[in-house]
Amino acid sequence: MASKTAKMATVGCIVAGCLTFLVGIPFGYLGAIVRYYYGPDSVYATFDPDTCSTILGLPTCGYWVPETGAFLQYLTHNAPSFIGGWCLIGIFAASMSTADGAILAMGTVLSNNILRHFRCNCVTHDNLLKAARLSTVPFGVIAALIASTRPNQTGYLLIVAFDIALAAAVVPLFGCFYTKVPRPAAAFASTVTGVVVRIILEFTLPKVNFEFLIETVLSLLSM
Repeated sequence: MASKTAKMATVGCIVAGCLTFLVGIPFGYLGAIVRYYYGPDSVYATFDPDTCSTILGLPTCGYWVPETGAFLQYLTHNAPSFIGGWCLIGIFAASMSTADGAILAMGTVLSNNILRHFRCNCVTHDNLLKAARLSTVPFGVIAALIASTRPNQTGYLLIVAFDIALAAAVVPLFGCFYTKVPRPAAAFASTVTGVVVRIILEFTLPKVNFEFLIETVLSLLSM
């Protein structure tokens, strides 16, 4: 979007795609390597006993309990220092870029799209930038408090955040294209409804161990 010409935009996309391959492929292999070192066949594996005997019809068995810190354990203890250090830097940079982008976006929306339209004229064109900066403070505190509730599962919180964003935006996005007369009230109601439903389902639906589910299905098919 910031390119001066279409040719520069094309070159930028090609370079970004190549860099994505260079970064994504090693990280993809790292997941397989970590599973090899800390997976169910490793000496570090732990199992939950007597958890799948009824399903498989076996006298006793247990499914593998993945180690939540296995990836960081591998990077800090097994991988070469150079590779482990750069991977940790990449993880930290990706987390910070996602976090600060989300906080800035919420602060901008609050100041420009909500507070600016109040009749009290507390936020005007002259102090809009200051209001946006101040709005990031409470969102940053709220984000830190939410992250502190799951200190070892920040990746899971990132997935939930994307789910909430999808649930909030999917209906308004489809509505603005396929509705003949889109209305702001309907968009706002669908956004709030999607967020509320996703948050409720987060606390009401039981968490599914998909790896155990896949292994169970494969075991049943092989019997």
